Amino acid sequence: MLLTADWVTVISSLAWPVAVVVLVIILTTQRGRLLLRPILRRVRALNVPGGWGIELSEDAAAETKADVEGAIKTYAPALDSEFERLAHTEGIFSRLETTVRTVLKEHERDAQDFRATVHVEDALVRNALYQLVDYWPSGKGAGRRFSVRFGILGRAWRLGRSLYAADVPLGEDALIEEWGMTRAQARTAAAGKRSFVCIVLQHDGQRVGILFMDAKPVNAFEKGVENRFDTHAATQELGAALGRVRRAIGNKGPGIRLLADD
Repeated sequence: MLLTADWVTVISSLAWPVAVVVLVIILTTQRGRLLLRPILRRVRALNVPGGWGIELSEDAAAETKADVEGAIKTYAPALDSEFERLAHTEGIFSRLETTVRTVLKEHERDAQDFRATVHVEDALVRNALYQLVDYWPSGKGAGRRFSVRFGILGRAWRLGRSLYAADVPLGEDALIEEWGMTRAQARTAAAGKRSFVCIVLQHDGQRVGILFMDAKPVNAFEKGVENRFDTHAATQELGAALGRVRRAIGNKGPGIRLLADD
């Protein structure tokens, strides 16, 4: 049945009071206040009863930024702690050491500034890789997040296959054009490593992470090193352990979508 003009008028007159009641209910609950706080801090004017005409205040933009970043910074450490716990439970660092010692030849492990680590698919944000453990044999780094669009790490992940770059150029322009770096990132990377290996780790037929290695000299690893890792049982075991970590934490992370193409 079609609504008469009188009924339309009645419903329209009720819409704003109902909206007010809903708003009051939201504001009297803790979750409601947390939900609306970033918005209300930026409200400059509300045009009623003709509808919501919200103007956003530039003065409060910094506060909104702080709210959003604060929420992420509150959640991320808890998620990082769970990553750390699961890495310990599965013995990821020990498995990494065993895999590298087993597959790499001694002269490859002795390369200047050689190091290795493991990255897992992140649970906090989409299209990111999370460094699960510190570098072996020495060095920090656990807890960092990298875009899958960055460097050889991202290239290997996007392609879904292991890669070995025996001589990465130090020129800033090449790093920007070929390796997805910004000018600032390229400037820092240009003073670093030259040999890179990324081994895609899988579990139950799905990518779960990357075994990452780098070294300062050119040609630090022998040709075909990625194939040696791909076919070795130790790599498969590391991938299975990493898969269990990813499965355990998958439902605990929000998987935030930051960009339209994520």
